[in-house]
Amino acid sequence: MDTRFSDRPGGIPAQPGPAPAILATGTAVLTWTHQRGVQAHALVRTRMIAATDDDGRPATATAVVISQLRSSPRGGQIGSDFPGIAEVAARLLLPAGHQQQNLSWFAHHGPFSSYDDTGPETLTRVTLHHDDHSYRDHPADHQLLDPALTRAFLRMLQLEPVPDLLRAWPWTALDRHPDAAAHP
Repeated sequence: MDTRFSDRPGGIPAQPGPAPAILATGTAVLTWTHQRGVQAHALVRTRMIAATDDDGRPATATAVVISQLRSSPRGGQIGSDFPGIAEVAARLLLPAGHQQQNLSWFAHHGPFSSYDDTGPETLTRVTLHHDDHSYRDHPADHQLLDPALTRAFLRMLQLEPVPDLLRAWPWTALDRHPDAAAHP
């Protein structure tokens, strides 16, 4: 199977192929101090998959999908501080020494992101630049994927629907997470 991530901008294939072997996963609701000063939170999921490098040798690639949750406070949207949540996700969910060129970052939005009608789920590929100390991005580095490609990538990465995941989450700090309660 050729799941080439490293030779394409942002590390994702042009089209998702057959489901790759998923070698490791991570899931967490992470909190960070948003650049606007609020304590924001988002659902972060990682998938390390089997891939091949440019020479066809076995390699790994990691997709990091950060889902905007409607319960994050006003002014705490992932799109306005993607580098901030990426820093926390990299520190807490990625293995030490991970290779920046093997990471693909995605912003994930859908009905779970807002109390308003948002339409279908979307994935935006976010190309982050890393200078050994921090991440940076630019709006021109955000590429919205079309709905069919979004659905295909969510299936390929075997990402469960956000409401189902939040409902099933074993919340210990809270009786129920506000985002889970909004989706009975």
